[in-house]
Amino acid sequence: MLRKTAIGLGIDRLIRSRFGGVGAMIMMHRVRTPEPNRWEGNPGLSLAPTALESMIHLLRSEGYELVSLDEAHRRLTDHSDHKTRFACLTFDDGYRDNYDALFPILKQQNAPAAIYVATGFIDGDATAWWYGVEEILNRDDELVLEMDASEQSFTVATLEQRQQAYDTVCSTLRNADKKSHLEAIARMERRYDLDMKALSQEAFLTPSMVRELAEHPLVTIAGHTITHPSLRGMKREEAHREIAGGRQRLQEMTEQPVDHFAFPYGDEEAVDAGAIEVARSVGFKTTTMAVGGPIQRNNDLAALPRIAFDAEDDLIDLRVRLSGLGPALRRLRR
Repeated sequence: MLRKTAIGLGIDRLIRSRFGGVGAMIMMHRVRTPEPNRWEGNPGLSLAPTALESMIHLLRSEGYELVSLDEAHRRLTDHSDHKTRFACLTFDDGYRDNYDALFPILKQQNAPAAIYVATGFIDGDATAWWYGVEEILNRDDELVLEMDASEQSFTVATLEQRQQAYDTVCSTLRNADKKSHLEAIARMERRYDLDMKALSQEAFLTPSMVRELAEHPLVTIAGHTITHPSLRGMKREEAHREIAGGRQRLQEMTEQPVDHFAFPYGDEEAVDAGAIEVARSVGFKTTTMAVGGPIQRNNDLAALPRIAFDAEDDLIDLRVRLSGLGPALRRLRR
């Protein structure tokens, strides 16, 4: 009630005038209505088409100009051009509904957007393993994770237990080293007779869809590594192979330059100074995180902040995040 009252009084606009920076990059993933009666481990990954349309309307009504990543880069390097705040719509990973549901909305709304594509999901060389974990939890009463020499068993008789198991297993797999991660996935596939690559390919774009999207002036195809790993602590050669290799594959796929990049997961647990430096060395115009609030004039182009918006948020959440108050308070506490 307090938030609604504050928003109704326009207090967020007053705060935004001081802390809202020069623009914002909005981070999303999927555009779809979730399947009825199916439990989802991370429902926030999906945004309903109507919610996306409402968000576009809000941004424009609040005076934001929706621009491409190239135009955002131009404005950030031309420091005199900040009369109008800009917003970039960005979608991570490369889901098939970005073609089926997002693309028609972009054309209808004349709204540019960027899709950060992890090429292994498109080519079938990598798995979106979190959907495999979700599939197991939807059909079994127990989940067992074998990693290295240890074994964790989760009973999932209740929704609370199911969610706890999903969160714990996904966090463990995300933060494991590559060898342990791949071995654990293989064991899980054998134990549960599951083909995670097949599950992934059902959910992601095809190369021909990526090419068609890239050819449209409203869409920017951008890099997101090959296999979507956590880059923190990764050896420089391996991180370069993931980042530069994903870029090269996208350029082959689209026959266009790929000038922008987003870090997988994009938070402090997944990105360190070494990963940022590798991305910088590859030569992108911009690279983005998944956290951080509005864009300020002095932000590093190799680690631009974004604002998350998903199915668990409403337009009040977005207006609060656009105000920049949260990051400003965190800076003051430091």
